[in-house]
Amino acid sequence: MKMLQHLRSIVDRKNVTITHAWFTTFSFSPAFFEHYVEAVICGIDPKRLTRLEDYELINSRLSEIDIRVFYDPAGLKTSEPKKTLATYIPIHCNSSNFAGMKGLFHPKVSLIIGTEKEQQKAWLMTGSANLTHSGWGRNRETLFTDELDQQNGKKIHDFFRLMMAEQLSEEQNVFNNWYRKLPQKDNPKWEFRYTLNRGTDDSILLDTLMESKKLMIWSPFFDNDVRSLLRNKLKVSGEICIVPDIREDGKVRISEKQQQALKECTFLRESTDKESERFAHGKMWVNEDSILIGSWNCSAAALMGHNMEAGVLIHDSCYDNFRERLKEIEDLIFLDDSEMKKEVAPEPVKNYLNCRVVANWMDRKYLIYVEENFCGSFILPGQQEEKIVCGLKQPVSVQIRDGLKLGKQRLFRVKYIKGGISEEFSGFIEEINTQDRPVYGYSDLRSCIDAFCDSNGGVQERNKEYLYGDSIESPGGLDSLVVSGSGGLNYYSLFFATENLKKSICETEDKEILNRLAYYGAQSVEQLVMLSEKWIGEQGLKKKVMAWFILNEVNGIVDMINEKLKANKITPIDKINPEDEKRGCFDELEKELGDKWASYVRG
Repeated sequence: MKMLQHLRSIVDRKNVTITHAWFTTFSFSPAFFEHYVEAVICGIDPKRLTRLEDYELINSRLSEIDIRVFYDPAGLKTSEPKKTLATYIPIHCNSSNFAGMKGLFHPKVSLIIGTEKEQQKAWLMTGSANLTHSGWGRNRETLFTDELDQQNGKKIHDFFRLMMAEQLSEEQNVFNNWYRKLPQKDNPKWEFRYTLNRGTDDSILLDTLMESKKLMIWSPFFDNDVRSLLRNKLKVSGEICIVPDIREDGKVRISEKQQQALKECTFLRESTDKESERFAHGKMWVNEDSILIGSWNCSAAALMGHNMEAGVLIHDSCYDNFRERLKEIEDLIFLDDSEMKKEVAPEPVKNYLNCRVVANWMDRKYLIYVEENFCGSFILPGQQEEKIVCGLKQPVSVQIRDGLKLGKQRLFRVKYIKGGISEEFSGFIEEINTQDRPVYGYSDLRSCIDAFCDSNGGVQERNKEYLYGDSIESPGGLDSLVVSGSGGLNYYSLFFATENLKKSICETEDKEILNRLAYYGAQSVEQLVMLSEKWIGEQGLKKKVMAWFILNEVNGIVDMINEKLKANKITPIDKINPEDEKRGCFDELEKELGDKWASYVRG
């Protein structure tokens, strides 16, 4: 993958420390991005990432490197689970930050910021490649890469600030003023450009193409009326050369209805036949004095400000050089109407919601941000009930009830009514204060109890496991926590462990230590509750007395630590439902046992 090689050449430079890696894309494959791009940025060989647990190597670096992806919701593969803590942010051009736009969020920009020998450095990679395996590995794409100066750094800073307007206010400052420390250059040979909407300073790239005397265009997709776009809107007066993608059946993605109108255009192709089987997804515009490399297809949506596009304008011309090395296409075949319908460009997501869900691990809360007039229900990982949210300016706060399910899913769903029609929207959950996220735990209740029996609080390594599953190939790897047999539990271990834990809670007033006892690390009350619930569900009917003691002892600890933290953050083990067949045996145990038997067994 040549693009990955370019990225690696930046990351692997001697004395370079990467601090930010920000990307924009239309199509977005989280699986590809995490396995290859994130791994390279974090200095990890992708071959090491064979299990879900291996991705914790990346997560351990994300406290030092700020990795973000801004993508169009229409191009997201939600079927691919999010395995790392990097931030993925949907951008919809209909939001208030992109007033006047009605199209797609389509730029392909990679910004790498860091230091080299204590000097601020930044690099740009931009072109036509999406963050997918095809974009970075299979297709023929255009790519421009260079080190940034202060002038272009400012333009890229402003470009990303548009996306940062969607972020939490306290997060917007992470991107301030980095470009001011970059070197200055007189008369740079290229300029970063992005299309926002017609009438802004950033749309002058259209003026660069306007009234070209000759124009050569690389594009896989074309407008429904290419000639009108080029001759009437761009007012190209001279030769027009088009370098299209040629499908495996030998056809180009242009309607046969335009065949007569395009007779005056010259169609060219690369002279290397070995490339013909790869999708030519590259986009480039060359006239007599400039080269434009970026995400602009040959369409009005791209050029006239409907889409958000970006790339670089190079003040140079290689027109004649390109013309010499390309050869004309003989026997050009266009598409009929039925074929053209299948080649229609993607449309913006119609059911998109301008909403975000942020998981704050420190406070153990979800923060839900919605538009002012929105009303609907959110389905969040580990929550038993849907959360109804109606247009509040301040974020809605919801307690995280099951941190393990959040760590395994990282996906939210929203149900709402729009125009009398039921709609559903999905998105990735953003995570902050991730240093407080539990990662490792125990495979069974007995191992957890044994760990708490250590009065010094030492972590027992036996049966300690990665909490979110193991194999990334297994569909169940992200949906279930393997719990091995919990035989061998005895009353002595249970009471000794719970007494040790109660003592630890009572003897400290340090909030950080209390938080760790409650939620974090292999030994936490939260994991004790989870494993106890599993054990009761599996063996409660067979071992009623032990189940009764586990329920009461663990719930007593939950009450104690919630009171100590002045918050009810941990949910106790659920009481048995009155309709449940197991309810009766617990009612009998309540009458039989009581405090006396509990004291006797402790004795």
